[in-house]
Formats: sequence, C-alpha cells, structure tokens
Amino acid sequence: MTRIGTGLSSKTRVYSVVPSDTNFHLLESPIPQGSQVPVRGTPIDLVNGPVRTLDSSYVQGITIYNDTTTAGEVLYVASADYDTEPPTGTGTNTAFKVMPGESIAIDCRDGSGIAIAFSSTVGRSARVIGN
Repeated sequence: MTRIGTGLSSKTRVYSVVPSDTNFHLLESPIPQGSQVPVRGTPIDLVNGPVRTLDSSYVQGITIYNDTTTAGEVLYVASADYDTEPPTGTGTNTAFKVMPGESIAIDCRDGSGIAIAFSSTVGRSARVIGN
C-alpha cells in the first residue's frame, strides 16, 4: 500500500550514492554528527557516513535505483542490521537484490533503517528519490 498526500514535514529529495567499498552502509541518519548533507550534482560516498535526513520524512516512501549498466552488478538493500558487513554469505542470501537498471520502492518514513551495498566499486552508483 502506498501512502498518498503531503504533510508539513514531507520533502522530496533526490541524491546519488557511490561506493568506495563493497560493505553495507546506512543510507540515512537523523544524527548530525557523522552524516552528510547532500549537495546537488555531487554523489555521496556512504563510506564517509550516511546522508542526513534533515528532519524531514517521506510521505510516499523512498525509491532506490541501481544506475549500473553492467550486467550482473547488483545493488543489495537490507536493514540497518547489516551496517558495515560485507555483502557475502548471509548478506547476499537475505538482502534484496536490485539488478542493473532496476529499482526498489520502500514504504518508509526515512532511510535511516536501510543499509545498501554494491557488488563492486567500479562505475557503480544508485539514485535515491524520497517523496
């Protein structure tokens, strides 16, 4: 079920993330220390910390697109429990797999409970759209 409407705290956000390793990292965090404010047109490396939620919430959830064009390069999406773990073994078996050019929509208030990982670090990126 998709939530429809707008609220006083809702805000549309679009940003890109890029990997410099293949571990799971938190996507967003409401904690200012250690989180990054997205700059338009500048991809965020989640190794340096999650994206700051800026005290806004998504009314219609979040969509994560795997921008990779190379076949077989997977974007893994899991819960915050996976934070800092490599996507091997249990991670690849239980995380959601987003194939190149595909997306996953998650009905959530923000991305603070989501961890993502890439299967490689060369030429990979994901776009995140929250509404």
